[in-house]
Amino acid sequence: MAHPTNLEGANLTNHALGFALGGLRYDQLGEVLLGLAARIDHDARSDAARGRRGLAFELNHSSLALNELLKHIEKAQKICAPYMVTEMERNKPVTVTVTRSDTLRWDE
Repeated sequence: MAHPTNLEGANLTNHALGFALGGLRYDQLGEVLLGLAARIDHDARSDAARGRRGLAFELNHSSLALNELLKHIEKAQKICAPYMVTEMERNKPVTVTVTRSDTLRWDE
């Protein structure tokens, strides 16, 4: 599978895209990270099935690290929530449930 070098439709450099994503409300950032972790886990499983054990190992650990990051983002959201009452009333928060990497699924 060919991996693109930038996100189609995003008129930003990858660095600028990452910086922009970092500005999302933490519950929404958690959703982005959850999707990223799921995709990396999917790639790890695909590479493992192709016998690319070293690559699969590194991707699996990357997915696990993102799951750990999600726990901290969720805590940050809980800390910020009382200060964002008006915004939270306008936009109901998304609850980020952190799951183990081996239960994440990426459906194409």
